[in-house]
Amino acid sequence: MARALLGTLAAAFLASALVSPALAQSEEDLARARALFAEGVELTHEEQWEEAVERFRQVLEVRSTPQVKYNLALALEGAGELSEAAALLREIQDSRELDRRTRRDVQRLLQAIGPRLGQLTVRITGDEAGVRVLLDGDEIPLDRVGQPLATDPGEHRVVMERRGRAVASQTVTVTSGETTEVTLVETAVVASAVDEELLTREIPPAASGGNVLEEWWFWTIIGAVVVATGVTIGIVAATSGPPSPVQGNLSPGVLEVMLP
Repeated sequence: MARALLGTLAAAFLASALVSPALAQSEEDLARARALFAEGVELTHEEQWEEAVERFRQVLEVRSTPQVKYNLALALEGAGELSEAAALLREIQDSRELDRRTRRDVQRLLQAIGPRLGQLTVRITGDEAGVRVLLDGDEIPLDRVGQPLATDPGEHRVVMERRGRAVASQTVTVTSGETTEVTLVETAVVASAVDEELLTREIPPAASGGNVLEEWWFWTIIGAVVVATGVTIGIVAATSGPPSPVQGNLSPGVLEVMLP
Protein backbone atom coordinates (compact mmCIF):
# COMPACT_ATOMS: atom_id res chain seq x y z
CA MET A 1 0.00 0.00 0.00
CA ALA A 2 1.03 3.62 -0.44
CA ARG A 3 3.12 4.42 2.64
CA ALA A 4 6.89 4.97 2.66
CA LEU A 5 7.25 6.88 -0.57
CA LEU A 6 4.18 9.11 -0.33
CA GLY A 7 5.08 12.56 -1.58
CA THR A 8 8.46 11.69 -3.14
CA LEU A 9 7.39 11.65 -6.79
CA ALA A 10 5.65 15.01 -7.03
CA ALA A 11 8.29 17.12 -8.77
CA ALA A 12 9.06 14.58 -11.48
CA PHE A 13 5.51 14.64 -12.80
CA LEU A 14 4.46 18.26 -12.48
CA ALA A 15 5.05 18.96 -16.16
CA SER A 16 3.99 15.75 -17.83
CA ALA A 17 1.17 14.18 -15.85
CA LEU A 18 -2.38 13.90 -17.09
CA VAL A 19 -1.79 15.38 -20.54
CA SER A 20 -2.84 12.50 -22.78
CA PRO A 21 -5.04 13.50 -25.75
CA ALA A 22 -8.73 13.55 -24.97
CA LEU A 23 -11.87 15.28 -26.00
CA ALA A 24 -11.81 18.92 -25.09
CA GLN A 25 -13.14 19.65 -21.64
CA SER A 26 -14.32 22.95 -20.31
CA GLU A 27 -12.19 24.92 -17.89
CA GLU A 28 -14.86 24.25 -15.30
CA ASP A 29 -14.50 20.47 -15.83
CA LEU A 30 -10.72 20.66 -15.57
CA ALA A 31 -10.85 22.81 -12.44
CA ARG A 32 -13.19 20.32 -10.80
CA ALA A 33 -10.93 17.43 -11.85
CA ARG A 34 -7.89 19.17 -10.36
CA ALA A 35 -9.70 19.63 -7.08
CA LEU A 36 -10.86 16.01 -7.04
CA PHE A 37 -7.35 14.80 -7.84
CA ALA A 38 -5.89 16.80 -4.96
CA GLU A 39 -8.57 15.40 -2.64
CA GLY A 40 -7.76 11.87 -3.79
CA VAL A 41 -4.06 12.40 -3.06
CA GLU A 42 -4.82 13.73 0.42
CA LEU A 43 -7.23 10.88 1.15
CA THR A 44 -4.57 8.38 0.05
CA HIS A 45 -2.13 9.95 2.51
CA GLU A 46 -4.77 9.45 5.21
CA GLU A 47 -5.42 5.87 4.06
CA GLN A 48 -9.09 6.64 3.49
CA TRP A 49 -9.09 4.23 0.60
CA GLU A 50 -12.76 4.08 -0.37
CA GLU A 51 -13.03 7.87 -0.48
CA ALA A 52 -9.82 8.12 -2.50
CA VAL A 53 -11.17 5.54 -4.97
CA GLU A 54 -14.31 7.62 -5.44
CA ARG A 55 -12.31 10.80 -6.16
CA PHE A 56 -9.97 9.21 -8.68
CA ARG A 57 -12.89 7.55 -10.48
CA GLN A 58 -14.44 10.97 -10.93
CA VAL A 59 -11.16 12.37 -12.27
CA LEU A 60 -11.03 9.54 -14.84
CA GLU A 61 -14.35 10.70 -16.23
CA VAL A 62 -12.59 13.93 -17.26
CA ARG A 63 -9.03 12.79 -17.94
CA SER A 64 -8.13 9.12 -18.32
CA THR A 65 -4.35 9.03 -17.99
CA PRO A 66 -1.81 6.48 -16.71
CA GLN A 67 -1.05 8.71 -13.74
CA VAL A 68 -4.66 8.80 -12.58
CA LYS A 69 -5.07 5.08 -13.20
CA TYR A 70 -1.94 4.41 -11.17
CA ASN A 71 -3.24 6.41 -8.22
CA LEU A 72 -6.63 4.72 -8.53
CA ALA A 73 -4.92 1.31 -8.50
CA LEU A 74 -3.08 2.25 -5.30
CA ALA A 75 -6.34 3.29 -3.65
CA LEU A 76 -8.12 0.14 -4.85
CA GLU A 77 -5.31 -2.01 -3.47
CA GLY A 78 -5.65 -0.26 -0.14
CA ALA A 79 -9.41 -0.83 -0.18
CA GLY A 80 -8.92 -4.54 -0.85
CA GLU A 81 -10.32 -4.41 -4.40
CA LEU A 82 -7.36 -6.33 -5.73
CA SER A 83 -8.67 -7.70 -9.01
CA GLU A 84 -9.61 -4.26 -10.37
CA ALA A 85 -6.34 -2.80 -9.13
CA ALA A 86 -4.39 -5.52 -10.94
CA ALA A 87 -6.37 -4.96 -14.14
CA LEU A 88 -5.54 -1.23 -14.10
CA LEU A 89 -1.87 -1.91 -13.41
CA ARG A 90 -1.64 -4.37 -16.30
CA GLU A 91 -3.22 -1.74 -18.52
CA ILE A 92 -0.53 0.87 -17.75
CA GLN A 93 2.53 -1.29 -17.05
CA ASP A 94 4.18 -0.48 -20.40
CA SER A 95 3.04 3.13 -20.67
CA ARG A 96 5.77 5.56 -21.71
CA GLU A 97 3.83 8.35 -20.00
CA LEU A 98 5.11 6.95 -16.70
CA ASP A 99 8.76 7.29 -15.80
CA ARG A 100 10.95 4.25 -15.24
CA ARG A 101 10.66 4.37 -11.47
CA THR A 102 6.86 4.36 -11.55
CA ARG A 103 6.83 1.51 -14.07
CA ARG A 104 8.97 -0.48 -11.64
CA ASP A 105 6.45 0.32 -8.90
CA VAL A 106 3.68 -0.93 -11.17
CA GLN A 107 5.48 -4.24 -11.62
CA ARG A 108 6.13 -4.57 -7.89
CA LEU A 109 2.47 -3.93 -7.12
CA LEU A 110 1.37 -6.53 -9.64
CA GLN A 111 3.77 -9.11 -8.19
CA ALA A 112 2.56 -8.37 -4.66
CA ILE A 113 -1.15 -8.46 -5.51
CA GLY A 114 -1.03 -11.72 -7.48
CA PRO A 115 -0.59 -14.14 -4.53
CA ARG A 116 -3.27 -12.33 -2.54
CA LEU A 117 -5.97 -12.92 -5.13
CA GLY A 118 -8.14 -16.00 -5.08
CA GLN A 119 -9.36 -18.00 -8.06
CA LEU A 120 -13.07 -18.58 -8.59
CA THR A 121 -14.40 -21.07 -11.14
CA VAL A 122 -18.12 -20.78 -11.90
CA ARG A 123 -19.81 -23.71 -13.62
CA ILE A 124 -23.39 -24.01 -14.81
CA THR A 125 -25.46 -26.98 -15.91
CA GLY A 126 -28.19 -27.22 -18.48
CA ASP A 127 -28.99 -25.28 -21.61
CA GLU A 128 -26.97 -22.06 -21.97
CA ALA A 129 -29.49 -20.41 -24.30
CA GLY A 130 -30.68 -17.13 -22.82
CA VAL A 131 -28.42 -17.49 -19.79
CA ARG A 132 -26.41 -14.74 -18.08
CA VAL A 133 -24.00 -15.38 -15.21
CA LEU A 134 -23.32 -12.51 -12.81
CA LEU A 135 -20.58 -12.16 -10.23
CA ASP A 136 -21.46 -9.43 -7.73
CA GLY A 137 -23.71 -7.90 -10.38
CA ASP A 138 -21.11 -7.92 -13.16
CA GLU A 139 -21.65 -10.26 -16.09
CA ILE A 140 -19.18 -13.08 -16.68
CA PRO A 141 -18.84 -13.78 -20.43
CA LEU A 142 -20.02 -17.29 -21.19
CA ASP A 143 -16.64 -18.16 -22.68
CA ARG A 144 -15.11 -17.49 -19.24
CA VAL A 145 -17.61 -19.70 -17.41
CA GLY A 146 -15.80 -22.84 -16.28
CA GLN A 147 -12.44 -21.06 -16.23
CA PRO A 148 -10.64 -19.72 -13.13
CA LEU A 149 -11.22 -16.01 -12.58
CA ALA A 150 -8.93 -13.84 -10.46
CA THR A 151 -11.19 -12.71 -7.62
CA ASP A 152 -10.84 -10.64 -4.48
CA PRO A 153 -10.75 -12.63 -1.23
CA GLY A 154 -14.01 -12.57 0.69
CA GLU A 155 -17.69 -13.19 0.11
CA HIS A 156 -19.23 -12.99 -3.36
CA ARG A 157 -22.66 -13.51 -4.85
CA VAL A 158 -23.00 -15.58 -8.03
CA VAL A 159 -26.32 -15.53 -9.92
CA MET A 160 -27.54 -17.33 -13.03
CA GLU A 161 -30.30 -15.59 -14.97
CA ARG A 162 -32.39 -17.00 -17.79
CA ARG A 163 -34.15 -14.43 -19.94
CA GLY A 164 -33.83 -11.84 -17.22
CA ARG A 165 -35.06 -14.06 -14.37
CA ALA A 166 -32.79 -15.40 -11.62
CA VAL A 167 -32.93 -19.19 -11.72
CA ALA A 168 -30.00 -20.02 -9.42
CA SER A 169 -27.78 -18.15 -6.98
CA GLN A 170 -25.15 -18.81 -4.37
CA THR A 171 -22.99 -16.89 -1.93
CA VAL A 172 -19.42 -18.18 -2.01
CA THR A 173 -16.30 -17.31 -0.02
CA VAL A 174 -13.02 -16.93 -1.88
CA THR A 175 -9.71 -17.39 -0.04
CA SER A 176 -6.41 -15.72 -0.87
CA GLY A 177 -4.13 -17.88 -2.97
CA GLU A 178 -6.63 -20.71 -3.30
CA THR A 179 -9.16 -21.91 -5.85
CA THR A 180 -12.89 -22.06 -5.16
CA GLU A 181 -15.53 -23.63 -7.38
CA VAL A 182 -19.26 -23.07 -7.49
CA THR A 183 -21.77 -24.92 -9.65
CA LEU A 184 -25.17 -23.43 -10.40
CA VAL A 185 -27.77 -26.06 -11.19
CA GLU A 186 -31.19 -25.18 -12.55
CA THR A 187 -33.75 -27.97 -12.25
CA ALA A 188 -37.32 -27.26 -13.37
CA VAL A 189 -40.40 -29.45 -13.67
CA VAL A 190 -41.87 -28.57 -17.04
CA ALA A 191 -45.61 -28.03 -16.84
CA SER A 192 -46.33 -29.48 -20.26
CA ALA A 193 -48.82 -31.94 -18.81
CA VAL A 194 -50.87 -29.24 -17.14
CA ASP A 195 -54.20 -28.57 -18.78
CA GLU A 196 -54.16 -24.79 -19.27
CA GLU A 197 -57.82 -24.84 -20.00
CA LEU A 198 -58.34 -26.40 -16.61
CA LEU A 199 -56.33 -23.62 -14.95
CA THR A 200 -58.06 -20.78 -16.76
CA ARG A 201 -61.63 -22.04 -17.05
CA GLU A 202 -64.32 -20.39 -15.05
CA ILE A 203 -64.75 -22.14 -11.71
CA PRO A 204 -68.22 -23.67 -11.55
CA PRO A 205 -70.34 -23.17 -8.48
CA ALA A 206 -70.48 -25.94 -5.96
CA ALA A 207 -73.19 -28.46 -6.71
CA SER A 208 -76.40 -27.83 -4.81
CA GLY A 209 -74.78 -24.97 -2.89
CA GLY A 210 -72.36 -27.33 -1.14
CA ASN A 211 -68.84 -26.64 0.09
CA VAL A 212 -66.39 -25.93 -2.78
CA LEU A 213 -63.69 -27.87 -0.90
CA GLU A 214 -65.73 -31.04 -1.46
CA GLU A 215 -65.79 -30.66 -5.25
CA TRP A 216 -63.40 -32.89 -7.33
CA TRP A 217 -62.47 -30.12 -9.78
CA PHE A 218 -61.19 -27.85 -6.98
CA TRP A 219 -58.51 -30.32 -5.91
CA THR A 220 -57.65 -31.12 -9.54
CA ILE A 221 -56.85 -27.44 -10.16
CA ILE A 222 -54.81 -27.14 -6.94
CA GLY A 223 -52.78 -30.21 -7.91
CA ALA A 224 -52.12 -28.83 -11.39
CA VAL A 225 -50.90 -25.49 -10.01
CA VAL A 226 -48.52 -27.25 -7.62
CA VAL A 227 -47.02 -29.29 -10.49
CA ALA A 228 -46.72 -26.18 -12.69
CA THR A 229 -44.78 -24.26 -10.08
CA GLY A 230 -42.52 -27.08 -8.92
CA VAL A 231 -39.12 -25.52 -9.62
CA THR A 232 -36.03 -26.58 -7.71
CA ILE A 233 -32.78 -24.70 -7.88
CA GLY A 234 -29.78 -26.67 -6.69
CA ILE A 235 -26.54 -25.08 -5.81
CA VAL A 236 -23.29 -26.92 -5.13
CA ALA A 237 -20.33 -24.94 -3.83
CA ALA A 238 -16.91 -26.37 -3.10
CA THR A 239 -14.59 -24.10 -1.15
CA SER A 240 -11.11 -24.77 -0.05
CA GLY A 241 -11.02 -23.25 3.40
CA PRO A 242 -12.14 -20.31 5.56
CA PRO A 243 -11.54 -16.77 4.31
CA SER A 244 -8.34 -15.07 5.33
CA PRO A 245 -7.95 -11.88 3.26
CA VAL A 246 -4.41 -10.56 3.53
CA GLN A 247 -3.70 -6.86 3.48
CA GLY A 248 -0.51 -5.97 1.72
CA ASN A 249 2.45 -3.94 2.87
CA LEU A 250 3.46 -2.23 -0.34
CA SER A 251 5.46 0.94 -0.46
CA PRO A 252 5.09 2.80 -3.78
CA GLY A 253 3.92 6.37 -3.44
CA VAL A 254 0.94 8.16 -4.86
CA LEU A 255 1.76 10.54 -7.72
CA GLU A 256 1.15 14.02 -6.37
CA VAL A 257 0.62 15.85 -9.64
CA MET A 258 -1.83 18.49 -10.68
CA LEU A 259 -3.87 18.43 -13.84
CA PRO A 260 -2.53 20.87 -16.46
